[in-house]
Amino acid sequence: MYQMKLFLKYLFALFVGVFIAFSISRLVGIWIPQAKIQVFIILCVIWLIWGYLHAKPAISHRMTRNRFVEFDPDAEKDLIGMESTISLSPDFSIGGYTLNSFIPESSEIKALSDKEHLVLGKKFKNEVIYKAPHRTFHKQKWDMFIGTVAGKIYKLHLNNTFLTDEEAYRCNALTCYSFEKKLGEATDKSFEDHAINHIWDTHYGNVHLGYISLAETYNVNISATSNIVTTLERL
Repeated sequence: MYQMKLFLKYLFALFVGVFIAFSISRLVGIWIPQAKIQVFIILCVIWLIWGYLHAKPAISHRMTRNRFVEFDPDAEKDLIGMESTISLSPDFSIGGYTLNSFIPESSEIKALSDKEHLVLGKKFKNEVIYKAPHRTFHKQKWDMFIGTVAGKIYKLHLNNTFLTDEEAYRCNALTCYSFEKKLGEATDKSFEDHAINHIWDTHYGNVHLGYISLAETYNVNISATSNIVTTLERL
């Protein structure tokens, strides 16, 4: 289904580009008749090159993701491990911490120091950010942070840095596959050479999955932000 939508999307864009090129070349032909065909061909070539560069990352990501999901012998086990850690419905929760609920009393979480809060940047009045114990899935230990305002959880965040691009891309691909099974196709997505982002809008807020490679480090981030942020008092 997704491949068909993608094909139709770029086919429509192709027709629009050809129509624009044809319209411009006709206008040029009024003043310079002999240049009409050349202008049409040049504009079509430019449009095709732009379309290829725009579509290539999205198509490449989908093909690579399918390769990991369908042909990786460990994919199913890793997906089960991740899905037992992260719940997407009816609410977003990680390891017993649920978005839009009050943070439970627990000795396993620790509030960040004033200096650490300064580095991360507090956004809201009465905000406290906690660091929780690592969560393990995809054969990796993930750093976990919990954003709260007046004791209520407005953000849950997981972060991991992988040793290789292949590991990070695999993790991002499998996580994206799992999220799409539960939440449907991403509401917003962007594909670049060094960054891939997927965002899902839900009844409890938005879920963001991000992959980025910078200076030979490969990071995958998973975060959920509550829709109550629109009601919180900013600093």
